[in-house]
Amino acid sequence: MEWQTIKRSEILRNLAGARRRRILQLVLAGILFVVLACGGYAWAQKEITILDRGKEIRIRALGGTVGSVLEKAGVAVGPKDTVEPGLNVRVRDGMRVRITRAIQVCVIDGEVERVFLTCARTVGEVLRECGIDPGGRDLIAPPPDTPVRDGTTINITRVTTRVEEKRVPIPYATRRENSVTIPSGQVRVAQAGSPGEELQRWQVILHNGKEVERQLIERKVVKPPRDKVILVGMAGTVSRGAPPDLRYSRVINMRSTAYTYTGYNTASGVPPSRGTAAVDPNVIPLGTRLYVEGYGPARALDVGSSVKGNRIDLFFPTRTEALAWGVRWVNVYILE
Repeated sequence: MEWQTIKRSEILRNLAGARRRRILQLVLAGILFVVLACGGYAWAQKEITILDRGKEIRIRALGGTVGSVLEKAGVAVGPKDTVEPGLNVRVRDGMRVRITRAIQVCVIDGEVERVFLTCARTVGEVLRECGIDPGGRDLIAPPPDTPVRDGTTINITRVTTRVEEKRVPIPYATRRENSVTIPSGQVRVAQAGSPGEELQRWQVILHNGKEVERQLIERKVVKPPRDKVILVGMAGTVSRGAPPDLRYSRVINMRSTAYTYTGYNTASGVPPSRGTAAVDPNVIPLGTRLYVEGYGPARALDVGSSVKGNRIDLFFPTRTEALAWGVRWVNVYILE
C-alpha cells in the first residue's frame, strides 16, 4: 500500500515536469518566431527618398511600384507632372524619386490665346511640346532659349509678306517756249499734254495679318508723259524778209544754227548778246553789220570751228529760244 502511494506521486511529478518543459518549448518557439518575423520585416523594408518642390521626403516600404509608394505616402501627382523613374517602375532600396511639377504657361499665337500645363524648361521646349511651329520670319518673345516659370506669357507674332502692284499716273509738265515765228503778245499750244503711267511693285509686311510696313521694290514707266508745250511770241524780235528801207550790198542764203551762252567771250573780245553772229571770216568779215531773216539785226562778232562757208551761228539769250530756233536756212543781208 505504501509502495503504490509513492509510485503514483512520482508519476505525477514526472507528468508535471514534462508539461512545464512543453510550455517552455512553446514559449521559446513563439519568441523565436516573433524575432525572426520582425527581423525579416525590417530586412524586407526599402528606404526611398522623394524629391518634390525642393524638399526631400524619406519613407520605408516593403516594395511595390513608384506609383503605389507615392500613393501610400500621400503624395499626389498631377496628369502633367513628370516622375522619374516612371510610376510603373518597382522600387528598390536607396531609390530617389524626383517629381517635376507642371507649371502654367500662356501662349498667345497671333490672335489666339491658350493656356498650357507643362514641365518644359525653356520657351522653345514649351512650343515644341504644344505642337506650335513658328515660321522662319515669325517673332517670338521672349526668345526660345529663355527659361520659363509659372505664369510665363509667350507671344508669337506671325510675319507674312505679299507683293502688290499699283498703277500710278505720272503728271505731265508744261513747258513755255519763246518763238520767233509768233507775233509778240500771242501764245499758241504747240503740243497738248497727256499723263503717263508707272507700274509700281510694293512688298507689304504684315504682323498677324495687319500691315506694318511696305517697301517699293520695283518701278517701271509703262507710258511716258507728254509735256504740254506753249509757244510764246517774242515781242520786237520777229522779222520776216527785209524791211523796205533796208540798205544792203548783197544777200547770202545761209544755214543758221542757234546757240546760247558758252561761258566765253566772242572772238572780238566782247560778251555775246542778242544780235551776235558767228561767221566764217572768209565769207563775212568780222564786224560786218547784218540783217538775218526771221532774227533781225545782227553783227559778225564771233567765229566757230564748225562755222565754215555759208554757215552762221545766231546767239539767243536763253536755251529755250535757242531750241525753238534750232537749225534753219535763212537769207542774210550784208548791210552797207
